[in-house]
Amino acid sequence: MPADLPKITAHFLRLSREDRHMRFGHSLSDQAVQDYCDALSWGRTLLYGHVKEGEILGLTELSWNDQCLYNGSWPETVELAVTVDAQSRHQGLGYALLARGITAARNRSFKRIYMVCLAGNRQMRALAKRFNYRISLDDGDVEAILELPPLTQGTLFEEAWQESGAFFDLFWEQLHPLTQAALPHEWALNVGKNGGVTMAPFQWQSMATAEQDNEEDLLKRA
Repeated sequence: MPADLPKITAHFLRLSREDRHMRFGHSLSDQAVQDYCDALSWGRTLLYGHVKEGEILGLTELSWNDQCLYNGSWPETVELAVTVDAQSRHQGLGYALLARGITAARNRSFKRIYMVCLAGNRQMRALAKRFNYRISLDDGDVEAILELPPLTQGTLFEEAWQESGAFFDLFWEQLHPLTQAALPHEWALNVGKNGGVTMAPFQWQSMATAEQDNEEDLLKRA
């Protein structure tokens, strides 16, 4: 949402020069990052973020070409990109954000997701393999395509549950620490660590564990 633009911009500005090169294909200056964020078109862009203590630590961006809308049709392909702050990596956040984007794309009747990254972006290549993207190398860039099945009642419910989980996380962060301590330990652990990510609290721990267990092996094979 436009109201979140300062947080989105701050997230991108925290990326290192190398990380900006991995995300945008160029080592953008601070002004170029600001210009990119100012030019975001909210009519053809969806953003989902992991928010902790008021900061976006991870972001999924879905964008599409809206020209076909003038002909009364809906675009079939959506481009997806994921960024995660350096200190928040290797905790399953990239996996969770990518899964969130896939669900959102299915529920909006896109037929495929397109991702492009530099050949040296081993983390994104590993994530793409986990989700069975079709990967090809084109002039030094890695292109990944995921064909999407149609939406179902299950995917609609999943997204609604994720959204309600994000609202609960926001409410949870406002609670007094003594109130949190009074609840069962497993609640404080699961929800407290979630920190606003658009995932249901009980799903977060298992996803993080799976990512830590498998990422190293996937990176070796990337």
